[in-house]
Amino acid sequence: MKILKRGFSRKYEDLRLRIDCVDVLVAIKEAFRYIELSSMLDLPVSTLSKYYHGLTIPDKETSKRILSKLLSREIVKDFIHRLIRNKKYGSLVKLLSNPLITNYLSLYFYMKIIDRLAGTNVTALIAPPDTSVLLALGIAFRLDVPLALIQSTATPIYESLELVREVGIDKGSSTIAIYSILGRECIPYLKKFIELLKLDLKFIGTIILVDRPILNELPKKVTVEYLLP
Repeated sequence: MKILKRGFSRKYEDLRLRIDCVDVLVAIKEAFRYIELSSMLDLPVSTLSKYYHGLTIPDKETSKRILSKLLSREIVKDFIHRLIRNKKYGSLVKLLSNPLITNYLSLYFYMKIIDRLAGTNVTALIAPPDTSVLLALGIAFRLDVPLALIQSTATPIYESLELVREVGIDKGSSTIAIYSILGRECIPYLKKFIELLKLDLKFIGTIILVDRPILNELPKKVTVEYLLP
C-alpha cells in the first residue's frame, strides 16, 4: 500500500485512534505508575484509571496527545529498560511474550514508518522467524501488506530450501524489514534474500541494534529505526 491513510471511513479511523490510545495506556502501565503518567500527560489519575479499566475512552484530540507522548522514542526506550530490569520479565524474549507489549512496540514502529515513508509505496514486509515475527505481524496488519519469513541464523534448515518458491510476496516488492534484534550475523541473510527476490528495501526497524557499524553495510537509501542502545 501507499503509506497514506487506509481506505476506511473517518469514523473508523477516529475510533481506531481512540482504541489504540487505551491499548497503549494499558501496556505502558506495566512499567509506569499512575502518578508518573498523570504528571507526564497532565491528566488526573482518576481519568487515567477510567481509561485503563475501560469505563470511558479519551476523545480524539486527547488520544492524539497521549499517543504522541507515549510513543516518543524517549518513553519507549525507558519502558523497555524498566521492564528488562523487572523480575517479571528480565529479557526481551519474555517482554515480547506479552501481546499488550508487542502491540505497543508494533504501533511505535508503525508510526515511525508512516512518518518516515509518507507517500512511499510499500507492498511487503519481511522478518526472520523468531520474536521479530511477533512485532512484524501487527505492523503488516496495519499496513495491509503480506508478511514473508526470511532466512536467519536461527533457522539453518532454510539453507536447503528453495525459499523463493515458499514466500508469499512478489519479486521486486517495495519492502520493510522488522527485527527484534539486528546484529552483524543478520546482514548476509538479509542481503541474500533481497537479491533473490530483487526487493526494494525501504526501511528496517529493530528494537536492539547490536553493532552500529553494520549500518554502513546497508544501502544509504534505507531508513533504519532502532530503540536500543
